[in-house]
Formats: sequence, structure tokens, C-alpha cells
Amino acid sequence: MSYDIYFLSRRDGQSWDEALEAMEDAVEDSEPITARLLEAWDRIVPQARTLLGEVDITEYEQESRDLSHSGTGIDLSLFGDEVSITVPYWHAGDDAAVVIEAFWQRVTGW
Repeated sequence: MSYDIYFLSRRDGQSWDEALEAMEDAVEDSEPITARLLEAWDRIVPQARTLLGEVDITEYEQESRDLSHSGTGIDLSLFGDEVSITVPYWHAGDDAAVVIEAFWQRVTGW
């Protein structure tokens, strides 16, 4: 199980349901990743390695990018003009505290 967070643009007057439906339609069309997102990806990967350590990167031509961290289960994906982050919630109790503390220390340096 995981929390899935999607970042998407919503046009003026477009409902969230319409924006989500448009996102799902775009997946079926298999659009290439936008240049703006590819530039962001090139900045995100080194930062993720600094924060998380070793990460696995999967790139499929111009259509998708995926960054995953096995220790936390965090996954970041680009597909067309869609960005999603998956954060698992399988950690519980002391295990959850360890993951949150490690992530917080990497993010804040505390």
C-alpha cells in the first residue's frame, strides 16, 4: 500500500475530476516527456541521490523516467507531462520513526 501523489496542471474552469481524466487519457496516448520536465529531472536526480543515497533510475526513451529508493520505497515517476510520487506506508511503529528520522535528517541536515 502507498500514498500516491500526482502533480498536474489544471486549466481555468477545469474540475479536479476533469484534470485527472485528462491525465489518464494522456497516459493512453503515450506522449513524450516535456522538455521542461526533462530539465527538472536532470536537477532532481542528483538532489535525490544527495538526500536518499543510492537510487535506481529507469529511463524509457522519451516517454518515462522512474527513480526509486529501496530503503524507503519512495518512487518518483515522469510520464508525458505527469509527475507522481509514491510513498509507501508499510513502515509502522519504531520502523516508521527510523525512516522518517533518516529522511528528515537528510532533508534538513538535523
